[in-house]
Amino acid sequence: MRKCRTCKDVLSEKMFDSCKKSCIGCRQKKVCNVCGEDKPLDQFCKDKRKKHGVSNPCRKCGNARTLAYKHENPELTREGTARYRAANEERIRESHARCIAKDPDKERRRKTKWRKDNPEKEKAGRVRYKELYPEKFLASKVKSREKQKHVRNATHQNKMKTDPIYRITFRCRTLIANSLSGKGYGKGAKKTIELLGADFETVWAHLQKTWFDTYGRELQDDEYYEIDHIIPNCSAKTEEGVVALQNYKNLQLLNKKDHRVKTTKDITSWS
Repeated sequence: MRKCRTCKDVLSEKMFDSCKKSCIGCRQKKVCNVCGEDKPLDQFCKDKRKKHGVSNPCRKCGNARTLAYKHENPELTREGTARYRAANEERIRESHARCIAKDPDKERRRKTKWRKDNPEKEKAGRVRYKELYPEKFLASKVKSREKQKHVRNATHQNKMKTDPIYRITFRCRTLIANSLSGKGYGKGAKKTIELLGADFETVWAHLQKTWFDTYGRELQDDEYYEIDHIIPNCSAKTEEGVVALQNYKNLQLLNKKDHRVKTTKDITSWS
């Protein structure tokens, strides 16, 4: 037996002269023992136990065989996964940390895609975690709410300083909400009348009528409602446009569900 000078593969005397046509190391190819196709070595999984450092089946065939085994033996698969995780907890944690450090957004995209593709599993997982770790679940929920509140406040403060349209929209909404929740215009009556275009009694009667027209019943005193702009404030391009949209004829009362799903209307649809 002699060795190929290129890849040091052991060959017979007959094969040595035509090495580059038959030697796996020279050709950088291998025949899959499952599908029988001659494929490049990079399409095989690494396996140091094998002669050329790659597995016998190609990646595609190996993955298919592994997936079939998992479907046929779900209990054994779960037990094996649990044993591996318990025995290699630190190794898994380090590998996960390296992946996140290399591409921080990759893990976020993966989780987002998984939640979108598996809504039932994601919901069941949350319920199971809540039952097993109620204290951790509550603490996590409180922490998440505090983080979201901080982000919202920071965004709001930044827009109030840099975006004049957002600033005047926020002030108009606050003025209208305070006036209606207090059942009157209060100290800023003159500004509110100029903004809405009518006194409080006229505006409130109009809003109650919009509720009746939408739901076919009178608005109850203890009923929750939200003030909706028929033509949304986001359609305004200038500060003057925002002010014009605060006219009471552009306001209506909706319940929470309908207000959330309401779509933006064309500004030409209102007069």
